[in-house]
Amino acid sequence: MKPMPQNRSQDIKDPQAREKRRYRPEIDGLRGIAVLAVVLFHANFGSSNGYALQGGYLGVDIFFVISGYLTGALVLAELRRETFSLHVFYIRRARRILPALFLVLIVTFFLALLILVPRPLVDFSRSLVASIFFVANIFFWWRIDYFSEPGELTPLLHLWSLSLEEQFYLLFPPMLLLVWQRARQATLCLMIVATAVSILLAFLNSAVDPAGTFYFLHYRAWQFLLGGILAKMQADHGDSWRPFGAALPVIGLGLVLCSLVLLGSRGAIGMGSITIAVGTSLIILGDRGPAVRLLTWRPLVWIGLISYSLYLWHQPILALGRSYLVNAPGGATLTLLLSASFALAFLSWRYVEQPFRHAAIDGKQLAASAILTVVTLVAAGLSSLLAGGFPARYSQVQQQLLEITPERGIAYVGGRTCTRRAIADACIIGRPGTKPHFAVLGDSHAETLTGPISDLLNINSAAAYVYTDAGCPFIIGVVEQFGTSRCDEYNNDAFRALKANQVSKVIINDRSTAYILGTRFDNQEGGIEPGLPFPVEPVGFKGDDHARIRAVASQLRETLRLLADNNIVVYYVLPVPEVGWNVPRTLLKLIARGDLPLTTSLAVYLKRNERVFDILDGFKNNSKIIPIYPHETFCSAVSGRCATHENDKIYYTDTDHLSREGAEKLVAASAKLIEFQD
Repeated sequence: MKPMPQNRSQDIKDPQAREKRRYRPEIDGLRGIAVLAVVLFHANFGSSNGYALQGGYLGVDIFFVISGYLTGALVLAELRRETFSLHVFYIRRARRILPALFLVLIVTFFLALLILVPRPLVDFSRSLVASIFFVANIFFWWRIDYFSEPGELTPLLHLWSLSLEEQFYLLFPPMLLLVWQRARQATLCLMIVATAVSILLAFLNSAVDPAGTFYFLHYRAWQFLLGGILAKMQADHGDSWRPFGAALPVIGLGLVLCSLVLLGSRGAIGMGSITIAVGTSLIILGDRGPAVRLLTWRPLVWIGLISYSLYLWHQPILALGRSYLVNAPGGATLTLLLSASFALAFLSWRYVEQPFRHAAIDGKQLAASAILTVVTLVAAGLSSLLAGGFPARYSQVQQQLLEITPERGIAYVGGRTCTRRAIADACIIGRPGTKPHFAVLGDSHAETLTGPISDLLNINSAAAYVYTDAGCPFIIGVVEQFGTSRCDEYNNDAFRALKANQVSKVIINDRSTAYILGTRFDNQEGGIEPGLPFPVEPVGFKGDDHARIRAVASQLRETLRLLADNNIVVYYVLPVPEVGWNVPRTLLKLIARGDLPLTTSLAVYLKRNERVFDILDGFKNNSKIIPIYPHETFCSAVSGRCATHENDKIYYTDTDHLSREGAEKLVAASAKLIEFQD
């Protein structure tokens, strides 16, 4: 039924009344689930056993579908009434988005100034400027893996999604207006085609550039457009779905919860993202039943109402809290940080979001305030960049220590690093012009050794191929348990290259224990390596985790046997002592507190790596398998501690990768075991 003229007039003149009439509390309840999922996912960073809510980051996908639906419904309704104005639309978006965002950015900048040391503050300042102009998704695609350790210490990482939403708001309304004016009858069809194209592009790009697929709008547009399609269908067909209004939300809520708990895959397109988008759509289509009653539960709706502010506040609080603390935050600390996030979210919703959303501030006043704030924030960010992170905050002694920048000992050949190279384009390190009879195999840990190994080979008139692949141990026949892995393919190609190039000696180093056990390192003293675990499994493996561990250990044993059986001498460098703390960052905190040195337990190292020790012990009578034990270089049997630094040398670049100084120390200690002549 069409509204009466007087109702339509009142609807146009009274936007608050219009908003109240179309308000759906179950959507706020769904927002509440989405923001809780994201917050709990981020709060669980640093667990050595992975995320309790492995698909929690998919809560952002829920927001994208809801945004597409609400934006589409609003624009389509105003287009039908011939009242749509791009100017008014963007003013509404500015009222909704900018005040709380600016508050969070200002407070976060001052907190970062107090907590972050110069280099991290410089990175923060870059992200601040990118966030102000809503290109944070592009900046973080360039700089940071969302699921890596730097991500959970990055205060503004979460603003990638807000940037994406703003890019959608910038493009979708004018495009919908153009279609409405030129091809109104084809609106739904064109939206469906655009959705299909976006999904196809995301699938095609996910294997080539998974980070780009995660961060860029054209690979995410299908989620927004799906919401727009729902709005268009409801506008065209009214309550035609009403016979299923109770059943659809039940199915949808089941799909949403299943995705959040079980279907996290670290990607932007996959079973989890599709399932949660479909589930969100079914909830939007429904209007009653037990699922809707659950979603309209008052506490959940309240969380949905403050969801925008909560989303803005939680990541800076968690990231800066972790940056300040030496140890990974425990349950009590996380509870305190999350409580602070909720309190700040409520206050900014009540005293910033609501007043600005409904205050009688005209567009010119809003624009002037926004421009002034943007100029101030950009000036603050650029000042930090130009000043190098304000090092004058620290004493002269601290500034000297700040200048020490441990770097990995990766070799350079032909002006390029020996990382992420295809087998056919592999580096040759050592004496130039010498036929290589060595090869270096492993992951990024092996890469950190290539510079010192190259120097050692050069001195001894030898050379080596570099067949390394970051994230992949040299264990033939295994793939990553999660994600799309090419480890098996790369290692098989590397083994064929060994035989084709008549390589007779290999140096292997990787984090074999971390891949076998499938856990990040916990030093039992409060230092827990942040980030997702990265277990591997044999190709086609089916079974529980205990069986997986045994199977991968067996694959490592068989890999070593295969090399020896092919008359290849193996210098197997066992995993270097992990630290749990980010060494350079933690050293700075300890220096400021006068609490050096930074060491870890030898007993914990030996216990964690006992499986690899046992495997190497099984080859003690095989002259072609020669183990090299890093703990003999970095650890003291007398003190029972493993060193991370000495005088002005820092041996690590992060929680586990050796610096050039650390790699040089290990390679020099190993040189006496290596026979260089073929």
